[in-house]
Amino acid sequence: MYFAPTWLPVKEQFVLSQAVALGVVDFLSQYATGFQIKWPNDIYWHHQKIAGILIEQNLVGSSIASSIVGIGLNINQQRFLSDAPNPVSLYQIIQKEVAWKEALPGLQTALMNRYKQAQTHPQKVQEDYAAALYLNKLWANYRDENGTFQGCIDSVEPRGYLHIVDSEGYDRKYAFKEVQFLLDKNLQDSV
Repeated sequence: MYFAPTWLPVKEQFVLSQAVALGVVDFLSQYATGFQIKWPNDIYWHHQKIAGILIEQNLVGSSIASSIVGIGLNINQQRFLSDAPNPVSLYQIIQKEVAWKEALPGLQTALMNRYKQAQTHPQKVQEDYAAALYLNKLWANYRDENGTFQGCIDSVEPRGYLHIVDSEGYDRKYAFKEVQFLLDKNLQDSV
């Protein structure tokens, strides 16, 4: 999808990522429950990835001129032949095919609703994002440049930084690609 968020300062661009992720969750929630956002914007169903999002920004000065949003959403795959560690499709969750051409307008509507909300009520988007965050406030295993550790997601800053409190009580702050969530000892996923 193409957006023109000229109203959005560059330093606040993470709210667009949050809105898009929430729009995908809203769309998928029409079919089943249990969808969450794994920081920063992958969509999970339980411990399996159903969607990934990429956003390319075109900046002009301190504002965003345009954004192109790409969403990789597993709809009707019955089996996966890639080396992705934990994929799942909507078909596997609901046990029936979804006519994606008929479903696409629903996805577009959900995305536009959250986009408009980001424009008028960004704080609500941030609150909903925190409520939908995968493993928020739960202990899990992570890896960063210093090794593995146990931590609990504490918060996500409006600029997108992830805060994890480790088992010793230290607040660790991460930008994108600086920490990995360890699903289990054989299954990893970069965050």
